[in-house]
Amino acid sequence: MEPITSQPNNAAPQFVIVYQPAPGTGRRDGNYPGSQPAAGKTPRFLTEVMALMEANLNNPHFTVEHLSRKMGMSYSSLNRKLGRYTGQGAVQLLRNMRLQQACALLGRGDHSISEVAYETGFTTPAYFSRIFSREMGFPPSEYPSVNKNKI
Repeated sequence: MEPITSQPNNAAPQFVIVYQPAPGTGRRDGNYPGSQPAAGKTPRFLTEVMALMEANLNNPHFTVEHLSRKMGMSYSSLNRKLGRYTGQGAVQLLRNMRLQQACALLGRGDHSISEVAYETGFTTPAYFSRIFSREMGFPPSEYPSVNKNKI
């Protein structure tokens, strides 16, 4: 199945969201007739979640609780369903999408780290730098040089 990315074609994505159903045969696992989309087709649920997340990436007050309410489901149901489709929980998925957007902005080289932090929905530049460093393995200040070395 093809990966689903939230980046335009001109930016190299750092995180890829892949549709991958959970193994199992029980109804809890979602493996019953008609529960899985046709091969290569993005589930409507996942498309809606991704659109809501993308529309709110720069909003630091947008939380998974807001997302679950907008999707009309409980926090745990949202997490379970996202885990089945992406292998990630809602918090991790939102954070990865924010970091992916941050990488795109940092790669352009025309934004300060503080601007990138606020434009991608992080509450402070320090928190952004800590999360970025933990997830990427290097600080955001090194991203443009690390990214150029990979090309």
